[in-house]
Amino acid sequence: MAKCYDRAAFPFRPYPELLKDIHHPGLPRFFEQYGNDRILCVVREYIEGEPLSDYVKDRQLTKEQIVSFGEQLCDILSVLHGHTPPVIHRDIKPENIIVKPDGTIALIDFDISRPYKENAAEDTVFFGTRGYAPPEQYGFGQTDNRTDIYALGVLLRWMVTGSERENPNVAIDRQLQHVIDRCTAFSPEDRYGDVEQVRRDLRSKRRRIPVWKLLTAAVLLAVSLCVGFMIGRFTGWLEPVPEIRFSESLIERAVRLQAGKEHGALTEEDLLGVQQIYIYGSEVYKDPDEFYRQAVDRHEAGPLRKLDDLKMLPNLGEIHIVRQGYVDVSAVAELPRLYTVEFKHMVISGVQPIAHISRLKHAMLFDCGVNDVTALENCPWLETLDIGLNEVTDLREVGSHPNVRDL
Repeated sequence: MAKCYDRAAFPFRPYPELLKDIHHPGLPRFFEQYGNDRILCVVREYIEGEPLSDYVKDRQLTKEQIVSFGEQLCDILSVLHGHTPPVIHRDIKPENIIVKPDGTIALIDFDISRPYKENAAEDTVFFGTRGYAPPEQYGFGQTDNRTDIYALGVLLRWMVTGSERENPNVAIDRQLQHVIDRCTAFSPEDRYGDVEQVRRDLRSKRRRIPVWKLLTAAVLLAVSLCVGFMIGRFTGWLEPVPEIRFSESLIERAVRLQAGKEHGALTEEDLLGVQQIYIYGSEVYKDPDEFYRQAVDRHEAGPLRKLDDLKMLPNLGEIHIVRQGYVDVSAVAELPRLYTVEFKHMVISGVQPIAHISRLKHAMLFDCGVNDVTALENCPWLETLDIGLNEVTDLREVGSHPNVRDL
């Protein structure tokens, strides 16, 4: 999509190059800019979908959808605000949120976006959409990441009530109300410091409960525990807490090795601490040095057939599995913190699940029976791609990966 600005009419200098080195599925990719003394044309990716302002006309958003859209926007803003220098969008509103066909969202229209200037006292030009722009955007100070946080809060209110203005006659979920109020505080110092704090509170389901209710609940709980213990002691009703069970013994061994718990029941805390998995044939390893000293000819094919057990490891960042038979890898699409996948000397069920890993940086798919990895074009952070000894015979089967540094 080409967007052109008349230099004489446009009241300030746009920053079309802001997205040149920022890549995220929720942002339009920058391709090129052209211009002369009279006009400036910027070519960016066209985002297929429907503006949020139109999307809600025929739909009643649920709380889950509102929270999901809010979290996705936090993820996009985290990339923009984390850039050097930080990029401030300054015009977040329903018309600039695109709901894509797959239900995810994208943020468009960077006409009035600007880089944050550390030593500037205020913005040179005041711009924004009435109702969504905070006070500092009208000359009360320089806009920074809290400017976008303010607009995010107004957007959340709009999705809940249908209006960007406060309406005391509309009941709002208490937790959402807390997030909206803090986002839209008049003073930037009273707002969230960054979008990660907003995301955390959006996910939180905790509500403030009066102290007397907590005390009453604590007393009732204590009495219930005592009565339950006595009943269980004399009737045999007490049952042990169910164990965490694995369907693949090889994965269980790898998890126990990382957790330092060879015997005994694994706890949720144990699972939360596992961040890497190293499996070579039928053996498991704790660290990469020992793992990479192994050789294929010293290992028989392992018994691993599916990776569903890995879904119990929410903090898993790296998977290293070598020398298996056919393995169903569909579970990797549900690991939110995964960034490294290494599958070698095995046959995987396909690359589509891997293409759904939003933070994927390193994909080593050596000798895995694949013949087309173009699906990995959906991974904007991909830096390493190893597809040696596969059935790839044409570069068109590799695809376009502008950020890959090692192929």
